[in-house]
Amino acid sequence: MFGLCSGILIDKIMRLFFRDLVDLIGDHLELYRRTQASIGVDVLVTLSSEERDEQLKQQLLASNDLHPALVSAETEHKVWMVFYEAICFPNVLHLLLNLLLACPHDTGSSTAHGWITRLSSEAE
Repeated sequence: MFGLCSGILIDKIMRLFFRDLVDLIGDHLELYRRTQASIGVDVLVTLSSEERDEQLKQQLLASNDLHPALVSAETEHKVWMVFYEAICFPNVLHLLLNLLLACPHDTGSSTAHGWITRLSSEAE
């Protein structure tokens, strides 16, 4: 019973995650196309990648669509430090190490699918 409920819950969580991920990517593509159109595609083609990034950043800043973390190097550094601290949190590392150690390397289960299959079978 627990395995069935956890399987249904994982399925719903994955659907929500991928729906949100697709929405996020779509929103960012729409914002990029809008910003690109306001600058001019013909202008962006002639610029180097660094110049193009700077033009896009300036246009996003002018339209108030630039994420606050990208306004300055200091704020960007602060955001990266928060991500780093979240990733290096001891419980997360402990969980990842347990996943790696629980996986038998000689049976071909070293892929993520093998880990998920093994964990779900142990949960039942």
